[in-house]
Amino acid sequence: MRYFIAIFGDPNKPGHDTVASGVFSVLGDSRLRVGPGDYILLYCTADYPNYGRSAPGVGRVKSVSRVDRLVTHEICWFPKAVPLSEIRKCFTSEDEVTFNRLNLSTYRFREIEAASFQNVTAKWGCEPNHTS
Repeated sequence: MRYFIAIFGDPNKPGHDTVASGVFSVLGDSRLRVGPGDYILLYCTADYPNYGRSAPGVGRVKSVSRVDRLVTHEICWFPKAVPLSEIRKCFTSEDEVTFNRLNLSTYRFREIEAASFQNVTAKWGCEPNHTS
């Protein structure tokens, strides 16, 4: 099992997925080492309405289309979106460096350590196996 972070930007721009859609279009240089059963921390940039600079939930990967670079997932919502400042506290030092290098660019998709993902979900009350 692997763990990732997906960064969603303004959903009102053409071609952008919404965090609630259960779909993530992987753009750019992101490698698709993801597969069914993996988990994704769903993070929204500052320009995302209602969830700006926070993670509203996690996704459990259902399918991956490497041709279309599309990841579909079931969503488990946190009781309250996790703010960026709290995510940083939960990340390992290596993942924090990676996260900072991403510059929180829209539609990035990167692998993170299991400990980072589990620190966030344990602290903020989302059991990934309970999805909707």
